[in-house]
This record gives sequence, structure tokens and C-alpha cells, in this order.
Amino acid sequence: MGSRLKTLLGSVRIKVMIIFLLSTVPLVTLLVYNNFYASKLVVNQVSESNKNLVSLYMQLIDRDLTEMSKYLINMAVEDADLSILELPGSRENSAYNAAKIRLANKLAGSIATYPTMDLFFVYSAVNKEFIDAHINSSTFEERESVRMEVGEFLKDQQRLSEYQSNRWYPYRSVNNNYYLLSIIRNGNVYIGAWVKASRILAPMKLLDFGDTGRAVLATEDYVPLNDAQFIADRHIELNYNRSGSTITGQGSDLFLAAGDKSGVGDFHLIALIPERKVLERLPFMQRIASLVSFGSVLILIIVYFLLRQIILLPLHRVVAAMRKIKNGEIETRILDHRTSHEFALVNETFNHMVDQIQELRIHVYEERLNLQKAELQHLKLQINPHFFLNSLNIIYYLSRAKDFGLIGELSLSLIQYFRFMFRSNNMDFVTVEDEIKHTRNYLKIQQMRFPHNFTYTLDIEDAAGPFPIPPLVVQIFAENVIKHAMSLDESIHIHISISLTEDPFGQLKITVRDTGKGFSPDILETLNADRELLNDEGEHIGIWNVKRRLRLLYQDRAAIAFSNDAEGGAVVSVWIPVSREEKEKGE
Repeated sequence: MGSRLKTLLGSVRIKVMIIFLLSTVPLVTLLVYNNFYASKLVVNQVSESNKNLVSLYMQLIDRDLTEMSKYLINMAVEDADLSILELPGSRENSAYNAAKIRLANKLAGSIATYPTMDLFFVYSAVNKEFIDAHINSSTFEERESVRMEVGEFLKDQQRLSEYQSNRWYPYRSVNNNYYLLSIIRNGNVYIGAWVKASRILAPMKLLDFGDTGRAVLATEDYVPLNDAQFIADRHIELNYNRSGSTITGQGSDLFLAAGDKSGVGDFHLIALIPERKVLERLPFMQRIASLVSFGSVLILIIVYFLLRQIILLPLHRVVAAMRKIKNGEIETRILDHRTSHEFALVNETFNHMVDQIQELRIHVYEERLNLQKAELQHLKLQINPHFFLNSLNIIYYLSRAKDFGLIGELSLSLIQYFRFMFRSNNMDFVTVEDEIKHTRNYLKIQQMRFPHNFTYTLDIEDAAGPFPIPPLVVQIFAENVIKHAMSLDESIHIHISISLTEDPFGQLKITVRDTGKGFSPDILETLNADRELLNDEGEHIGIWNVKRRLRLLYQDRAAIAFSNDAEGGAVVSVWIPVSREEKEKGE
């Protein structure tokens, strides 16, 4: 027990961990917590102070807007000239024109009393008459723009119906400026006021929000009414939380957002104060604590690099070697490095274990090769009865027709056909040239059977002839067309092409295309999903046979795809890999 404890305490890992934990973790934890607590406290105090300040200014704004709303209501109730505008009448009526002049003078006097307003207006919906008064500081273009905006708005009865009297609503103009709008309805006459959002914020400019801080008006959904580009560029969220403030922004552009909602309108007043300005109020000792924390972090980095050299790098070498072994790189070994005794022992044991695994893997691989050879032989033997039955069926029909000349020609073709079959049973590969000769022989037999309904063409690149492929790959798909697409009512044509692809890895592309009805949707989906189509009658055994042999011989380096062309015929495409040496030899 004592020996084991001594070995454990003498381990490099334990020593490094003990020194690291005892020297740095308590100090860093205390400093970080102290700094965080102080920062949090200052932020909360500044947040509360700014929230109260924003609430105070919000009350002042609400008070001004309420006074203007009261003025509009009193005017709507008391001014007799409004009743004259409400009645439909001629624009030439002297009483009507006199009422217009008096209202215009009254609005002009009111706009001087309320300097924060941009516009007072009266609109007669019956007579389409618009009377307004602007502040003197506005330009002619601004006055005309506002007059057009308000005029178009007042003509939209649906939007007017959504506005509640005695409330102030944000309004976005066509030139993307935001205003606050309040409308009082008196019969068919509308009285209202219009103020630019930036004008309401004028008193807020006297406050010190820092070099990038500012006051913002926002809609009820927190869409900014001013400084929209500034807010978008810094990814600022104006949705302050229930406590009245939050930290928002991105990266170094962090802001304390403190806000309050208006009681007389659907908008918010929000102050954005840069976080660095908030933290300027931290006491000097807190800054010292920050420097100490930074020094501690620097020590942590140095300790980390020492820890990396002593433990992490040797451990990484072991893990990297294990990953390579997992990916099949069985020749991988851990090279000798200057390291601690524990890792030297691990490396030595690992290399010895991999040597044993490699030796065992060789034996297993040899057994798998023998098993695959046996399975390939079995798969090739499955084909013979299938073709033999078809051949007997063809001879049967020709004998009934008593066409002895064709029977003789067919017999010769069958001899060549079965000679290839018997020879291929003992071969894993045949050349493309031999496979095409065999396929042409098979197609010739079928053409004898269907002389008026079946034709074929072969398009084989000369360079592809000497390359090896599994036997019967082409002939099986040609036979599949005869079996499933051939009928006595319609003629069918088979086109077979074999070519070398242009990609640097080298592939033979085999395409078998027919003019039949093509694959049905469910069969096509099953074939491309690599699901088996075998049934109790043994149908589709040829397709399954080819796919299985390709997988055993090439694993995932060969591919097969099934589709229908634009005319509806079936298309089978097979890609077989060709080694670089074979490709260069063929070229």
C-alpha cells in the first residue's frame, strides 16, 4: 500500500496538478469574483441612476405631449369655426373662407406657443381642405413634404380608424424619417399635431452619455425612430428587461440600455451608455484587482504551456496514434520522444500491442479473402441455371418452328455462350473485349428469337477493350431487358456503351439503355436505395448478383445507378474503378 501511494505521489501528473491547483485557482477565483462583484455593483448603480433619469425625462415628454393633446381637444370642442369646415359648401363662401383664415391664424399662434411641435393641422374630410401651421425654422421643402405626408395619411380612412384619440403614435414618412402623430376627430373634421422624433430628444443632448452614447426613441416593438443605422451596425437590442435596463451590443461595442415606456403614446425612451463609461466609475483598487487578475491569467498561460509540454503533448501523440489505428493505418507507431517515465512505458506498450494486432489482422484478412473467394464462386454459379433455362426455352420455340438453319446457328452460339460461362466460373475477371463478345453472342441469340421486334447496338471504346471487369456484368443487364421489357406487340432496342471516364482516378463507365417502358417508380426507388428485390420466384436475382459481386470485389469504389431517360426507357449505369497502372497501360 505504501509503495503504491509513493508511486502515485511521484507521478508527474499528480505533481503538476497539485502545484497548479494550490498556486493559482484560489487566488484567481477570489480576484475574479471580487472584480465581477464590483463591476456588477457599479453597473447596477449606474443602471438604476440612468433608469430614473430616463423615467424623469419620459415624464417631461409625456407632460408636453399631454398639454398639446389637451390643446387639440379644447380646440375641437370649443372652436366654432370647425363646424363651418364640417359642412359641405362652396370654397367661394365668405363665411367658409373667413373660418379658414381664423383657423390658420390660430394654428400659427399655437405653433409659437408649443416650440417642440413641427406642425398643427386641421383637415375637412368633406371639403378635402387642409389647413396647417409649421415652425419657422423648417424649410419650404420640409413643409411641403410634411403637408403631403399628412394629407395622404388623412385620406386613408382605414388607417385613421386604427388611431385612438388622445394618443401619440410613431409614423414613418416616405423619406424614412420618424414622427409622432396625434389626431382628434370632431365629426368630419380632424385636428392633429405632428412632431419629429429627433426634436423631442433635443433636451437629452445636454446629458453626458459618453462619446458613442445617445438617447433613442423606439416604437412599441422597439424599432428605433432615430439613429437606426448606428444601432444596426452595433447589433444593439433595444428591448430592455423588466427591471428597466440591460446590457446589449456586440464585441467591444457594449451598451447599458435603460428605458421607460410613454404613458400617452406607443413609444419608448431609451438611453444607451457605453459600458466602458459605466466602468470608469470603478474605484482605483478595483482597477488594481483587474491588473492582478490579468497577471494571474498570464501565469495560468505559462503553467498551461509547461503542462502541455509535460503531459498534453505525450498524451496527444498516444491519442493521434490510436485514431490512426482506428482508421485502419495499422503501420502506425509512436516515435521515441523525450518524455516522462510513465509515457515512455505507455508508448512502448502501445507499439508492442500494435505489432501483435497487425500480425493477427494478417491472419484474419487471409481468412476473409478465402471466404470472399468462396462467396464469389457461389454467386457466379447462381447464374448458370438462370441462363440455361432461357436457352432451352429459345431452342424449344425454334424447334417448333422447324427452322433447322437457325437451330444450327443458335447451337453454335450456345456452344460459344456456355464455353464462356464454364470458363468464367473459375475466373474473377475477364477483359471488356471478352465480355462484349459474350454479350454480343447472347444478343444475337435473342435476335434470332425475336427477328422483327428486337435490335441492338454496341458502342465500345477501343481503349476500354483490355481492361478487366467481373464476368457477366454487361450480359446480365441485357438479359434483364429481354426478360422484363420485351413483348411481341412492340419492338425494342438495346444500346450498350463502354468508355473510360476523364477523372484522374480512372473508371470504366458501362451504360445499358433500352427503349422499353422503363422501371416503375417503386422498383426504381428500391434499386437506388440498395434494397433487395429478390422474391420467392427468384426474380431480379441477376441484378442482386451483380451488385453483390461489385461490393465484394471493390467495396465502395464501384457504383451502380438505375434511372429512366426522357423517352421513358430504362438506363443502367455502372462505374468500375481502374488502377492508374492499368489506365496508363491501356492508353
